[in-house]
Amino acid sequence: MMPQPMTIRPYWQLLFITVLLVNTVLISPARGNVPTDDAVVTARFDRQQVSLGDRVTLTIKLTGRGANGEPDLTPLAADFELNGTSVGSETRIINWQRSDSIVWRIELTPKRIGQLQIPPLKVGNEQTPPLELTVTAAPDVIPGQAGDALFIEVELDTAGQSLFVQQQVPLVVRLYSTRPLIGGDLSEPHADGAVIERLDKDHQFTTQRAGKSYLVVERRYTFSPERSGQLRLAPVTFKGEVQAPARRSGSRGHPLFDDPLFDDLLRGVQPGAGGALFNRGEPAQAQSNALTINVLARPTDADTAHWLPAEAVTITDSWAQSPPILTAGEPATRTVTVTAKGLEGSQIPHLNMQLPPAVRVYPETPRVETRTDGTRVFGTSEQRLTIIPTSGGQLTLPAIRLPWWDTQAQQAREVVIPAVTVTVQGAVVPAEPAPQPSDLRVNSTAAAAPKPVTPPAPVASPVTTAPAPSSPARWPWLAVTAGVIVLLVSAAGGWYGWRRWRARRAAELVTPTANQWRATVLAAATRHDAAGCSQALLNWARATWIIASPMNLQGLIAHLTQLKSNAVAPQFIDAVVQLERALYAPNAADWNGDELKQALPRYLPSLIKQRYWAANDGELLAPLYPEFAQRHHGFYHSIPHH
Repeated sequence: MMPQPMTIRPYWQLLFITVLLVNTVLISPARGNVPTDDAVVTARFDRQQVSLGDRVTLTIKLTGRGANGEPDLTPLAADFELNGTSVGSETRIINWQRSDSIVWRIELTPKRIGQLQIPPLKVGNEQTPPLELTVTAAPDVIPGQAGDALFIEVELDTAGQSLFVQQQVPLVVRLYSTRPLIGGDLSEPHADGAVIERLDKDHQFTTQRAGKSYLVVERRYTFSPERSGQLRLAPVTFKGEVQAPARRSGSRGHPLFDDPLFDDLLRGVQPGAGGALFNRGEPAQAQSNALTINVLARPTDADTAHWLPAEAVTITDSWAQSPPILTAGEPATRTVTVTAKGLEGSQIPHLNMQLPPAVRVYPETPRVETRTDGTRVFGTSEQRLTIIPTSGGQLTLPAIRLPWWDTQAQQAREVVIPAVTVTVQGAVVPAEPAPQPSDLRVNSTAAAAPKPVTPPAPVASPVTTAPAPSSPARWPWLAVTAGVIVLLVSAAGGWYGWRRWRARRAAELVTPTANQWRATVLAAATRHDAAGCSQALLNWARATWIIASPMNLQGLIAHLTQLKSNAVAPQFIDAVVQLERALYAPNAADWNGDELKQALPRYLPSLIKQRYWAANDGELLAPLYPEFAQRHHGFYHSIPHH
């Protein structure tokens, strides 16, 4: 029997061909893992000419069998800012030939104007061709208005009234955008000759303007001019990125690539790229209009001692005991609180509370506070003083008056605490006077005069008594007492030495700062520079009094006035007052700094001693207990001075 020839059924033929094709496809990538000469690198910009500040996209594509590698972007750092990079890959098989592609899209921002030459960039073993980009000057930004896609509004709320020097009014900046903001920078408002302080964090809301829906970012500030005349509020600018418009269907050339799944496959955006590969933002910028503000000088009918432009001012007083009960020789605390709407707490002056000579007064450092409701500021100054009557009877406390300027009614006003009469119980018992020299002479004479002799009494028979021996039980107590005395003396000596070391340390820490600011203030006074000298004095005040530091010269004057009289030379306070008046005079350039220059060296050395005393004993004025101060007088004057 002859063997039958082998036959292959049709379905086995189909399976054989399928396996062969699969093996061919699977084996071919392994053969192409090694880069070959077929790899090609291309690079191009999406635009050949851009303006300074615009973003441009550099696309690098590596094509070939087994294409791999990463582009070296280091040469771009000299002329560009790298904003983000996205990457995608693709594999094609045509006529049994595999082709791999990797595409990098790099977002760049030019740093300078001109013809920028981009050298070849290395990608694996290949290099991109050199490129050139033209960068022109950025066009002037035209201030936007309602109806634009992006614009800024700046509003100064004066309520239709005139604006006076040192008056605080709300300033609002709003950024309007029809598209969501991805990121950016909104500049702070600025005006020479004015203090602008931010009140709260940003507020975001939506609104309708000119028939369009806008996303609004709002910032609130306080605006306080420091001099009269015309001030210019510079434009507020925004530079950032907004979300690009929605992409239309078919924009990638084939419906397959418009599927959301394709975005997920190609999403490889590095930090800062701003989203998926095909969902990037667009650069955007806007600018507000500049504002010209006319600031009025202090009215002639305003109080000359204090200038307090505010919307409302109140004053109250309270006692530790209500109604107050005063006893001769015992302290009582009175608290006076001033609240001002539209002023900071540091702008409220120290009150001048005149009291009769029969009362010893010890004021404390005012406690100041500034808060805001998101629109305006409210300043509070709590001023306490300790009163010690020296005799009993009726005591009249004079009225306390504080003049201020009503910015709403445009007129001068005054808040008053009426005079009050209280009854002081008891009386101070005067100390026994020390004997005078004449009294001593009289007593000596009296002692020398003979006295009448009294006859002695009859003497009884003498009785001899032996002295009692010392009891042994007393010696342990004497030893313990001596040991305690030695320990107390050692502790007192150690405490005294530690206080002296801390005094020297405090002086070493304070003196360089005092010398530094003294040089700055003296230099400005020598140049007769009123504005520079004012700023140097305020910087010095902030470094000297970290808590409740004065915000302006009026606050500094009030702070200096309430210090000990031996710590502040009157010439120095007068010089600061003259400087403050010159700043708000029509011709501030006529100020002469010689008076301040001469008075300043007399004041700063005593400030070192004053600051240390305040830091260790919490007292800027004469102590409540003079005898305690007298015992520490030597220690106080042992502080080294430079």
